[in-house]
Amino acid sequence: MAVVNVPANTGVHLNAGQVPGLMYVYCVGPAMATFGISIVNPPPPYVWHQLAAGHMLTFQVDGFDCWVENNGPSTIQLLYNTTFEGKEVREVEGATPFYLGRR
Repeated sequence: MAVVNVPANTGVHLNAGQVPGLMYVYCVGPAMATFGISIVNPPPPYVWHQLAAGHMLTFQVDGFDCWVENNGPSTIQLLYNTTFEGKEVREVEGATPFYLGRR
């Protein structure tokens, strides 16, 4: 799973294909965060959300371009699965190959 930290008063653009399905936005805290998100169409406009510390929202990105702007005051994290298609197991971060019948 990819984790992107987005500190207060910063933003990030995720290119098309980078988030193949769902993306989760988590508020690290200690306070609430206000962030804007735009999927497919470049911002503006953003759809704005407020997220309490320790809470998460889910967005359906489906491989489209995505922009996130964090107005803070807390850091948010973007969490999403990366595309593994066509990669060897050893190329996938956090994956370990094993062989059936052998230990």
